[in-house]
This record gives sequence, structure tokens and C-alpha cells, in this order.
Amino acid sequence: MGEPSVPTRRGFKPDGWSTRRSLAFDGPIILRLGYDIQFDIPSPVAMVALLNVHPSRVADLRAPDEVNVEPAARMESYIESFGNRCARFVAPAGTPA
Repeated sequence: MGEPSVPTRRGFKPDGWSTRRSLAFDGPIILRLGYDIQFDIPSPVAMVALLNVHPSRVADLRAPDEVNVEPAARMESYIESFGNRCARFVAPAGTPA
């Protein structure tokens, strides 16, 4: 028989994969997360953002999971009834630059 096939995406074989390796990973999978969300707001509006990693996974993060608002606004963080961390703030009026 030939060598086992390795799953590829549109013919691309990811770095570090060998045709002789199994699908099991020997180390952690590193994911990068981030957002750039912009709103055109005619007047100040209260917002609740659920953009954080679930608190049960915070120990897996390499860097703090922070939500930043521009222009700066006072932000409160709380855990809602499903266990998700929420950020509550009042977004000022304006259009993104």
C-alpha cells in the first residue's frame, strides 16, 4: 500500500505535517483572536459586548483578553447567567475615522 493521505485544504499541506503522521496533534493549537468593530452612532448609546473568551478558558490564554473602546469610555465587566463575561459601556456619538 502507499503512504496514508493527509487532509489538505485546496491542495495546501500545512507546515509541519508529514504524510506519515496521524491526525493527532502532539502540542497545543495556538489561535489568535481580535476584533475591529466600528459603528456610526448619531447619539450616545448603551452597549453590551460579549467579545471575551469564556471564563472557563481564561487559563489557556497567553495574554489578557481585553476589550478596548475608542474613544475611551468607562466600561463595566460582569458575568451573565450563562457564565459569559460581558462588557457594558456607553458608546459616544460619532463616525469611525
